[in-house]
Amino acid sequence: MQERGIFSSGCLPAWGKDAQTGYAIVYVGFERRRFEMPARYFNLPVIAGLLEKAEEDFGGQQPAGGLFLPCEPVFFQWILDRLAGADRRFFGLGLPAFRKLFAGLGEDVDSI
Repeated sequence: MQERGIFSSGCLPAWGKDAQTGYAIVYVGFERRRFEMPARYFNLPVIAGLLEKAEEDFGGQQPAGGLFLPCEPVFFQWILDRLAGADRRFFGLGLPAFRKLFAGLGEDVDSI
């Protein structure tokens, strides 16, 4: 299996002693806010959408120092809150659907 994009460039999420077991550290937004995210979320469509956006924005190369996701931290935290809840329907939603839901709350999604 051939790797492509950010993972093939050697910019893997931070694992190990800095993250809880089963979690990855990602950095979000202009200020590079640090989040610990369950590693299993990498398989979800919304996170895949953010990774694709990162690949588009950075041309397949991540900034040095970890895995960076180009969205607003408030939006990313909102995504994590939905995914952590008991409602499993969020697991199948992609980035466009999350953006639409977030916009429905009256939030600005232009920078997401």
